[in-house]
Amino acid sequence: MSKELSQQEMCLERIKQSCDGENGRPSNLVELAKRVDFAANSIYKWNVQKPTYDKVFEVAKVLNTTVEYLIEGK
Repeated sequence: MSKELSQQEMCLERIKQSCDGENGRPSNLVELAKRVDFAANSIYKWNVQKPTYDKVFEVAKVLNTTVEYLIEGK
């Protein structure tokens, strides 16, 4: 029986996938956190702690994507 991922967990997975080191994007979550001036491991906590829209927006800007993609996959 497989567990369905929550929206927060899916958001974190999309962020991880987007941290590919290409086109100026960070290569991991710690580097991403540094670029957006968050605590080093704070993004890892998003799978259990819902981030604010502003934080997701900052991450989306650095990853050159949209908030909608990170949250909804669209």
